[in-house]
Amino acid sequence: MLSRLLSSLIRRPDRPRGTAPRHGGSDLVEQAEQALAEGDSQRAQTMLENALHAGAESARIRRALGSILGAGGHLERARVELERALEIEPDHASALADLGNVHRLSGRFDEARMCYVSALRHDSENAAVGCNLALLDDHTGRTEAAIDALRSLVQYPAYPEAVRALVDILGRIGRTAEAKSTCTAILAREPDHALAHAVLGFLLLKRELEPERALEHFDRAIALGYADAELWSNRGIALQHSGRIEEAIASYDIAVQVGPNYRLARFHRALALLMRGDFGQAWPDYELRLLSEDRPKPPRSFPAWRGERLPAGALFVHGEQGIGDEIMFASCLPDVIDLQPRTVIACSAKLETIFRRSFPSAAVMSLQRACESSADVEFADVMAMAPIGSLPRHFRLSRESFPRHAGYLRADPDLVEEYRARLARLGSVPKVGVSWRGGSELTRRALRSLDAERLARLLATPGVQFVNLQYDSRPEGEGIERVLAEGKLVHWQDALDDYDRTAALVCALDSIISVCTALIHLGGALGRPVSVMAPHSPEWRYGIGTDTMPWYPSVHVERQPRAGDWDSVVCAVQRRLAAGI
Repeated sequence: MLSRLLSSLIRRPDRPRGTAPRHGGSDLVEQAEQALAEGDSQRAQTMLENALHAGAESARIRRALGSILGAGGHLERARVELERALEIEPDHASALADLGNVHRLSGRFDEARMCYVSALRHDSENAAVGCNLALLDDHTGRTEAAIDALRSLVQYPAYPEAVRALVDILGRIGRTAEAKSTCTAILAREPDHALAHAVLGFLLLKRELEPERALEHFDRAIALGYADAELWSNRGIALQHSGRIEEAIASYDIAVQVGPNYRLARFHRALALLMRGDFGQAWPDYELRLLSEDRPKPPRSFPAWRGERLPAGALFVHGEQGIGDEIMFASCLPDVIDLQPRTVIACSAKLETIFRRSFPSAAVMSLQRACESSADVEFADVMAMAPIGSLPRHFRLSRESFPRHAGYLRADPDLVEEYRARLARLGSVPKVGVSWRGGSELTRRALRSLDAERLARLLATPGVQFVNLQYDSRPEGEGIERVLAEGKLVHWQDALDDYDRTAALVCALDSIISVCTALIHLGGALGRPVSVMAPHSPEWRYGIGTDTMPWYPSVHVERQPRAGDWDSVVCAVQRRLAAGI
């Protein structure tokens, strides 16, 4: 939203919906606006500054210059120019609107509100100002007032940015059905409303997990002439989720060409390249994840590691993503320790004991412990740091660089023997761990999880004793609850409450069957036989077009042949069980 607010500072003066542009003003401002249209804001700024130095003076020149300065991030200089414009012409609605934007970007929200309200008093039909005022209301906690204001702006003809803003807010607060109905109502009145198609496509992609339907709306928006970097990037995501990787990469390429500074397109292209196995090409842009505002801050701050040996000091490696990714990227820790024997590792508390046992020459602590001042002694000689997800950039540049390991994590041998003894009391049939639900609502849980019917069919496999490895075993719906109540699944809560015990049970079992979740990474990192039940187009970690994962030689991927076809996957897994593999 910040970039859109900045861009609004350099548009031609806003005008009411449905009215013709106002004429008049100096030729100089028209020339500066032409320079802006050509993407040359510096030339436009120079022209306006030269005019002022030559003695020209008008509210329109001051407003235009303030607008350009604001868009360039020079907020204090922009404020001065816009206030001068208003000294000359106090009711200059566009200058008031731009000054409101500058105040808002500077965090002066009360002043921004006063400017927006004054601008609307002089130009009541200005949809852009009304939209910015609504967004300010939302930002300052008046969300319902913002929604009401935006609803008035999406009546015929629907103001595009209001459509986007309203759907963003409704989606954020969980009113997805309302957001969708807003788009469908607009398209019923205005079937060629390009932005409404783009926004509805986004809802279908992200909220309803229907990439093919989303593509129809994305392509319609493009045909109508709306095709910014965000749309091309979202289109790439939809193609990727449909399993059309080459087309997805092509769409991301266009997004990067249209918006070179749109980092999300580069990041999602990196994920598609990783899925395809182009590791060396993908890792540089995978680093863009570190710029996310949602990313937790590292527990300590040191200079970034560039892959070099640090002969006089230590390297600090810290966890940064989910537990599954921490386990996967930990496959690079043996390489790191070989290069840099003095290594300090901060990981999830769940993994601390396992990592300490598996990497005994390193100093291992939890992320929480790394934040405490009492841990300062461990960091006294640290010279550089690396997020654990950045390690593959130095050690995994091609498929050939992945080691054929037999497991790089180590379970507690005493606990392994304890669980082997328990399992032996269940009889002589193979003992297979199972997990059927993965991810969250934001990471496509509905597409990654087995429903009750498929889970029941899997658990009915003859000649196998299944053991529960579902880390969150709360039933979701009556169907799953009924299946679990049938007693075909051995459940040991102690093995799920402590991840060190989970690792021991995984090592004691004959094999593991799971949907895409952290259990896959744990089993593969321990070198155990694992069968992945994967959707047609899974997350990048599971690749595409192959039944293997370069990260884990012991893992086999059973992928849906078509989107949603879990029946084929369950049948394939049962055949492998019957064959003893």
